[in-house]
Amino acid sequence: RAAAATSLGLLRAREASPALARALEDPDPSVVEAAAQGLADLEDARALPALVRIAERSIDANLVKLALRSIARLPGPAADAQLLAWLEARPPRI
Repeated sequence: RAAAATSLGLLRAREASPALARALEDPDPSVVEAAAQGLADLEDARALPALVRIAERSIDANLVKLALRSIARLPGPAADAQLLAWLEARPPRI
C-alpha cells in the first residue's frame, strides 16, 4: 500500500487524491507517510482537510512535519491560512 501511494504521487495522478487522503487513516505508519508525501506531490488543495487532521492529531513528530510540509506545498490562500493558524496556535515541538 505504501508503494502504491508513493507511485500515485510520483505519477501526479490527481484523480488519486481522495484515495491518498483515505490512506492517511491507515494503521501502517509507512502507508500514512507515503500517502502524505503523495498528496504533497499532487499539490491538490482538496487534500487540505486530511493533511490538517494528520498535523493536529499525530503524535509522530516526523509525520507532523511531513503533513505541514505537504500543506505548505498546496496552492491557494486556504492552505496558507491554515498553516499560519496551526503554527500560531501551537508552541514549537518539532
